[in-house]
Amino acid sequence: MSNKRFPTWVVRMPTHGAERISGQEKPLAFVHINKTAGTSLTQYLKAHFESPAVVAPPWHGDFDEIGVDDVTRQMFWGHFTYERFVKRRPDVWFITFLRDPVQRVFSQYRSMHNPANLRDGWEKVLPNHARRSMDFAQAASFEEFVMSDDPFIVGHIQNLQTRFLSSYRDQNHPEYLSSAILNLTESILFFGVTESFQDSISLFRYQLQSSRPYIAEEHDRNVSQPYDVSVTSTEVRHRLHQLVGFDQQLYELAVTEFSRRVQFMKRKTDMSRTANRAPRRRPVPGEPAGNSLQTSDDRRRRFYIDRWLWP
Repeated sequence: MSNKRFPTWVVRMPTHGAERISGQEKPLAFVHINKTAGTSLTQYLKAHFESPAVVAPPWHGDFDEIGVDDVTRQMFWGHFTYERFVKRRPDVWFITFLRDPVQRVFSQYRSMHNPANLRDGWEKVLPNHARRSMDFAQAASFEEFVMSDDPFIVGHIQNLQTRFLSSYRDQNHPEYLSSAILNLTESILFFGVTESFQDSISLFRYQLQSSRPYIAEEHDRNVSQPYDVSVTSTEVRHRLHQLVGFDQQLYELAVTEFSRRVQFMKRKTDMSRTANRAPRRRPVPGEPAGNSLQTSDDRRRRFYIDRWLWP
């Protein structure tokens, strides 16, 4: 069995530019924001590792239980925040997904409304007040869910994506939103957008230099229909937009930055493929064999191939 770690190489894409660097044997840390296609991505991520032993168990509130300091772990995943994880283990490649805030809230409601979803270890760690809140969610309509003042319910709605990515826990901190934006665009290696799932997978493969295709049937992707918020009352729509104001700003900026990265990726991969298809220069009579990549165009083509095509 190979000892090669994943990722071997990564393409960092901060707001300005991009650079391909060594994976430095850093593990992955998947910040799984609730209801952002994270279950699908988790299965896909796990498939990159030859041994299940290098993948940590899901995080259910205790970093020691998942062996966060174990140097043999190559992937961590779960509903932990960036702020909490980076304090315990800063030497990782962070990845995450974002989703349209209103659609994420509706998906959150459907998940909490379904009794079958209270599983995967969370039923063992939920305190009594949270269990009562789940009982409410299972009986409530979407409108009742949004209008609820139950702290547990509100906590699953109010600017959840910002909270997962911010450097601060206090929502009143002046840099609560701006730090989430900075972490997303400058510190987190890769982020995808649920509404652009296929482009997100392509960008993931590009940035983490993965040759593994994504197969929906294999990785258990759940495709949900968009929720039409216009069917709700004005009061519910007003309440909903109040609760996700920061998330909406974060998401809109993320979509803009995501589009930039995707366009950059497509330009680079198109250049590489064009270079790869370019005809080689015919050797000059008497020229030594194997010397057909000596012109500046040939060297430029080889640079594109070496630097940007997946290994």
